Amino acid sequence: QTPEEQQQQQHAKGALPPVVTHAAQPTVRTSLDNSKAAASKTVVVDLKAAAESRGQLPDMPPSLLGQISNTLKAWSRRLSSKMHMLQVSDRFSEKPIMVGKRRLKRYRRDIIIMLLPLVIWFVLLLVIYIVSVESQKELRRPMVNNYLADRLHARTTRAIADAHELASLEDTEEISSFIELHESMAASLEHIYDALLYGHEENKRDMDFISLDGTLFDGKETEDLFFHPDPTCHVKYQPERYCYEPGHPYYQVTHNAIDAMMQRLFDELHALMATDPEEIAKDGVGGAQMEYIWNVGFYNLAGAQEDASEFYSHQLEKATVEVLNAMIALFAIMWVLLAAYYYFLFNPFKHHLQHELRQVSEMLSHMPADMAVEATVAKAVGLEDHLLNAGAKGGRPVGK
Repeated sequence: QTPEEQQQQQHAKGALPPVVTHAAQPTVRTSLDNSKAAASKTVVVDLKAAAESRGQLPDMPPSLLGQISNTLKAWSRRLSSKMHMLQVSDRFSEKPIMVGKRRLKRYRRDIIIMLLPLVIWFVLLLVIYIVSVESQKELRRPMVNNYLADRLHARTTRAIADAHELASLEDTEEISSFIELHESMAASLEHIYDALLYGHEENKRDMDFISLDGTLFDGKETEDLFFHPDPTCHVKYQPERYCYEPGHPYYQVTHNAIDAMMQRLFDELHALMATDPEEIAKDGVGGAQMEYIWNVGFYNLAGAQEDASEFYSHQLEKATVEVLNAMIALFAIMWVLLAAYYYFLFNPFKHHLQHELRQVSEMLSHMPADMAVEATVAKAVGLEDHLLNAGAKGGRPVGK
C-alpha cells in the first residue's frame, strides 16, 4: 500500500487526522530574476592591491606616530612575556598559593620590617643632601661681605697712594694728565663703600658683577662699627703719634666710627682732584687735602678698615663652622642609624633565618630521596616556569 492509503485506513480507525501533502512545484526563473539576483551580490575590490599589481601606487613608509605605536606595542609584548615568565603578578598578589590541597598564606611582615628602615635611611640621606646644599647657599652672603670689606680696604689704600703720587708731581702737565686718568678714583671708592653698607644699586657700575644685600642692618655690631662714636684708637702703626687726644682738629673725626672718616676722605679726594695743577705743584704733599688723606686716611681709617675686615672674617668663619657642624651632626646621625639597623634588625634577622634554614634542612632530610623537593618549593613560591627555563638554558634540571 501507498502511504496515502495507510493514512486513510488509520484515519478510518480513528488513530490519526487526515494529512494532505502537496507536491513540490517547479520554480521557473526568468531573465529579469537572474539580473536582480546578480545585482544583489556585493563585490569587494582591493584597490591598493590592484594598483600595486599595476605599478601605480608606491610603497608608503609608516608615519612617525605609527612607528612609535609599533615600538610601544613591541615593548609591551616583551614586558608582558617577561612578567609572565617571572610570574610577577603572582608574586605581588595577595591570594594564597595552592600546593595540592594545601593553601600557603603569604607573609610579608619580615620584608616590611627589613625594608622600611632602609627606605627611611635613604630618605634621610636625601634630606641631608638638600639641607647641606641649602646651608652652603647661606654662606654666600657672609663670604661676599668679607670679600667686599677686603676690597674696600685695598681700594682705599690704593686711592691714598694715588693721591700721594699726585701731590708729589711738580710738572703741571703731568698733574693734569694724572687727574684725567684718575678722575673716577673717588667715585669708584664711594661705590664700593655704599655697596658694602646698602647693597647693590644699578648705578653703582663697579659692583654690577655681584649681587649684594647690604650689611648695615645685619645687627647692632655693624651699626656700631660704622656709625656710633668709638673711643678706641684704630691706628696699627705708630699709635703714639697718630692717636689724637681731645682738642686736636682730627680727634672728633677719628672717634666717630668709620663712616665719618670715609665721608671726609671722599670730600678731600674730590677737592684734590678739583684743585688747580699749579697749586698742587706748589703745595706738594703739604697741602690741606693731603694732610688729612695721609695722617688720618692712611693710619686711622686704614686701621679701622682692617678691624672691619676682621669683623666680617669672623662672621664668615662663624657661619662656616655652624654649617659644618650641622653637616657633621647629620652625617653622624645617618651612620648611627645605619649601625642601629645592622645590630638591632639585620643581625637578629640573620640569626633567625639561619635557625629556620637549619629547621628546613632537618625537615628535608626526612623526606624520600625520589621526591622532587626543589620542584615542589619552586611551585610553592611561584618560580616553577622560571626554573624550568633556566634548566633548559643549560642549568641543572629542577628536582634532580
